[in-house]
Amino acid sequence: MKYKDLYKKIEISVRELDVSQDESGLIETVLDTVLSLYGDDLGILSGRLYIREGDIYRLIRQIGRSKLDIDQTELPSEYLPIRKLREEKYIIMHRNDSGIDSNLQQFMVADTFAAIALGDTNQYLASFSVSEPCEEEQLHFSLNTIRFVTNFKLRELSMQDVLLKAREIQLSLLPSYLVDRRGYEIYGKSIPADFVGGDAFDYLLISDDTLGIAVMDAVGHGLPAALQARDAVTGLRMGIESNIKMEFMISRLNRVMHRSNLSSRFVSLFYGELEENGNFIYINAGHPPALLFRSGGSVHELTRGGMVLGPNPTARYQRGFVFLNPGDILVVYSDGITEEGDGNGNRYGLERFREHINTRLNLSARDLTETVFQEIHSYSGKISPSDDQTLVIVKRTENLS
Repeated sequence: MKYKDLYKKIEISVRELDVSQDESGLIETVLDTVLSLYGDDLGILSGRLYIREGDIYRLIRQIGRSKLDIDQTELPSEYLPIRKLREEKYIIMHRNDSGIDSNLQQFMVADTFAAIALGDTNQYLASFSVSEPCEEEQLHFSLNTIRFVTNFKLRELSMQDVLLKAREIQLSLLPSYLVDRRGYEIYGKSIPADFVGGDAFDYLLISDDTLGIAVMDAVGHGLPAALQARDAVTGLRMGIESNIKMEFMISRLNRVMHRSNLSSRFVSLFYGELEENGNFIYINAGHPPALLFRSGGSVHELTRGGMVLGPNPTARYQRGFVFLNPGDILVVYSDGITEEGDGNGNRYGLERFREHINTRLNLSARDLTETVFQEIHSYSGKISPSDDQTLVIVKRTENLS
């Protein structure tokens, strides 16, 4: 959750930047803003921006607090780290790694540096000196965050004429049917913050007695997030068809998200498989914990799984297990619900959300879902939510054994 909170702060700061400038100027503005406001949180000391000119990349700007007196302002495009960067979109390297030219070590103000490719054709490269000691997971997040928010601003103006198509994509992600499972009530609803959004949910028929339930949140808004959510939904559906174990399926989906070039590459996912007898097997990939309300009054958070999909291609995921008894209610949601504000800096919050559910356990899944959205709308007083909001509720109504 700390990554998503930081990402949202960065996204808000970048969202307001003026885009009425040339491409390189816009990139410089974004990088300056991100490093000046969030460099310490991201673990990045300074940066350098290069532009491709034929067979070389030319330094056009230094960014951040550490300004160096650099004589070497050109890097050959065939230099091994640059070839690797153009292929993989970002790299993390160390001073003594094989392939680092000793004549170019003057660029390094720390033992670790990292770089990202920017623009649809990798026209720009940005390299960064990072804080020591370096946390690998944080650095994956930092590089992907900077790359996404920068590329998003570059594409922002060109997105306007494809909003209708994006809306079609958004609608195609959501189930076009209500689930009818003997002994259960299942109902889901999703409301985007913008014309389109990055939240989605899906039902997947695993077998006659097993149903897959997924709720995902691609970080960001608009078309890039919608495209990322589409990729995640498609990947899940293909994984189900392949009939592979859940943890392997999620690991494979994580690698697919990591290779994506169209959007944020950060997707939180809660995926579970509900058996008719009440067994529920799940994986939580960086998503807000689903809540299991027991008929006796206790509430359990379903946290077992791993990190968000996308930043780290080698991330591992573990399954969790719970059992739904008659009267139990499973609530899967996106953080747009609990983080909705009232206009005065106060969030709706998890405790208020839990209390709302806990005092209405007698309602049907559909009615309970609708009361949540009514409550959130009343709390915020807004026509549209601040962030995409998704909720799926599963209520076990009877014992079929």
